[in-house]
Amino acid sequence: MNIHRGRNITITAVQAPVQPPGDVDDDLDSPTVIPALAAYNKRELQASKTVSDPIPTGGDSVTYTIKITNHDDKKNSLKKITDTLHAGLSYDCNGPADQLTLPGAEPVDIVPDDDDELCGDYGGVDIEWGIPGDPDLLAGEVVTLTFTAVTSTNFGTYCNGVEATPDGFDNRSGATALVQIGPIDGLCPDEAAVVTKTWTSVTLTATDTSVSPRAYTFDIDFEIKLDNIGTEDLDLKELIDLLPTGFTFGTMDFSGDITDAPWKVQTQNSVSRDEVTWRFQSPNIVIPSGTSQTIRFSTTANLTRGDYRSDVLADFAGGVLPRNKYTWPTALIEVRDIFNVSASDDGGDQLSGLQLVVSDDAGEINTWTLD
Repeated sequence: MNIHRGRNITITAVQAPVQPPGDVDDDLDSPTVIPALAAYNKRELQASKTVSDPIPTGGDSVTYTIKITNHDDKKNSLKKITDTLHAGLSYDCNGPADQLTLPGAEPVDIVPDDDDELCGDYGGVDIEWGIPGDPDLLAGEVVTLTFTAVTSTNFGTYCNGVEATPDGFDNRSGATALVQIGPIDGLCPDEAAVVTKTWTSVTLTATDTSVSPRAYTFDIDFEIKLDNIGTEDLDLKELIDLLPTGFTFGTMDFSGDITDAPWKVQTQNSVSRDEVTWRFQSPNIVIPSGTSQTIRFSTTANLTRGDYRSDVLADFAGGVLPRNKYTWPTALIEVRDIFNVSASDDGGDQLSGLQLVVSDDAGEINTWTLD
């Protein structure tokens, strides 16, 4: 109870039922650490790329935005960013200056190495930017680089990739930031794949109010989708899903395209997470060019408040990709404790109310001003 302008004020906090997670924008800009397992080594720096206009008029310039995110729990130095432009696209030497934005700093102009040799080259080029001073990125920090390219006037789909040194091919984005010239969707040349995991349903089955923070039990269904966006067929050899802490594999959902039971389900004790492995060696799962395959399954999750993400690796036979395709931490499940807080005076009049959403133990409210 607090005294406010001669009145007694009573502040009451009542915990409300947990709310199942809704659709969220998981851009991974917040600190998210990759698993400390051998399969994920040398992937500390995630390289991603987007384009300002995926369907431009042929011959127009487009702006590419590259993000390099440190997903390690310690600092890592960024030495170089390498972007691969698809044949038919050319670095725009007459466009705005390339801009580099380091954490906590204003954007600065940056010039690629051998920039004078890039102008007018439509044959498919690697653009390299040496990063001045090899800056250290702390856990979760992001570096952004923007540049412009001139598109082709020939109809087609143009796919690009980006990587960051020191990790290089281990963090290569793969075919991304697609640009389509003309009215017909196309495919990336050669082998190219996109692997995604999403949750499809969440059901709260139990709440333990005897512990603090509260503990919740959920039934959660997931889908892993493998899209072949290249001109060549792909053979899926193995798929590994490292479930979040607190999750256990349940059963296969036979509505998916792939219904094989997992080859192995084991606990990776060093990270306290269950790992589900499917092996398709007799024979491999063929994913024809321009098609997709899905795997659907259920899990049970015993959780407290926090954020929970999965990590998926896909191994395609024949070594057609430089390294197993990695989703990066994905399929975010948010669990939040909800408190309804109210303030009332001696007469029972409510003066104020708010809803407090708690995701972790990182902070507290110690001052509440009533006007």
